[in-house]
Amino acid sequence: MNSTDQKFDSVLASLGLPGPRVTLAMVEEVLATVTYDTRVIPGTTCTQATAILPTGFVVGRGEAACADPANFNPALGIERAISKARDNARDEIWKLEGYRLSQALHEARHGTASAALQQIRTVLRAGRVSIPLTVTEWAADALPLGSTPGSIDLGVCSRVRRAAQAVTLEIEPGSQDAGAAE
Repeated sequence: MNSTDQKFDSVLASLGLPGPRVTLAMVEEVLATVTYDTRVIPGTTCTQATAILPTGFVVGRGEAACADPANFNPALGIERAISKARDNARDEIWKLEGYRLSQALHEARHGTASAALQQIRTVLRAGRVSIPLTVTEWAADALPLGSTPGSIDLGVCSRVRRAAQAVTLEIEPGSQDAGAAE
């Protein structure tokens, strides 16, 4: 927990402001669900960590390295990279939760959801969703180590089809991905 965030949260709470807001407790609750994917880049002293929400959404990255390979300790590198990824994830979660609250307040005030959100909800309620992607839309650093766009395991997606240079994700109704947009 960041002491600056704690002080800021205390100041806001002491002001007794009546409107809804994102609290440190809310951010920490989401942060507690984050997992970290770590790796040492072969042939270097660079260690990387990626902070990932249970949905698979990446919320932070961190990196650590030492100048002299004689000082390289992978465990310390991983610990430092995770610490940086956690700090970045905390900042990103504040921003994303703030956006989510702001959007919900806007929709409540105006009695409507955004057109894009309404379209997503309509499509997800209708059944199977097919999202065509080209392989070039997959960033190499977004794939799990050792995988290619054709071999990636998407877990909650029912099927992944790869034909030539195209990938189609198909999400069955009621899957974790479909429920996340509700």
